[in-house]
Amino acid sequence: MSWNDQDAQNARNDAQNGSYYPHDITDMNDNLDGWCIWTNFPSPYYDWDDDGDSIFKWEESEVVSVDTNFPPANTNYSVNSYFTRWTEQTAGSTNPFWVYDGDGGTINIIPQTSRWNWVIREYNTDEYDEQPVEAGYGDNSQSIESEIEIQEPLVRDVTSVAFGDSNEYIVHIATSDEHVFVKEMSLQRGKKS
Repeated sequence: MSWNDQDAQNARNDAQNGSYYPHDITDMNDNLDGWCIWTNFPSPYYDWDDDGDSIFKWEESEVVSVDTNFPPANTNYSVNSYFTRWTEQTAGSTNPFWVYDGDGGTINIIPQTSRWNWVIREYNTDEYDEQPVEAGYGDNSQSIESEIEIQEPLVRDVTSVAFGDSNEYIVHIATSDEHVFVKEMSLQRGKKS
């Protein structure tokens, strides 16, 4: 992903006021457990969340660039996330066990801003786009790969965070019986990079 000059400046202005750009990838069906995120964002803060539904899965993986100079305009960045279909169940048990979930579902990619929350001691959503990009993934009987094109973040006015109209990028979803891998690639001059 990359930002044009104006969108990059808007994001940097937010960062200088303590509201940083994160990239959030969430399994909306609670089938998957996030295990790994990697990015080329500067000063990354990594976060996995079980959104309080007590199923003991980190269905949300997020990385925040805690850098007031991020993003520079016209520079390519990517966020990749690995989810497994296996979850360790430990609550109230002295003998943890593993649970497998082979169902398909939907991953949301949500443009937003995050601010440090001293109460919960992590970065938390400040503003977000109420229309995230949805990408489907198959069940365990399908070894599939799919791609969707989405607009680049981040265009803001006084009250909104949304996908903008600068360069598009590709989200590549690879599904197997053990995992779901979300890889994001820039799309420039009609070529994947």
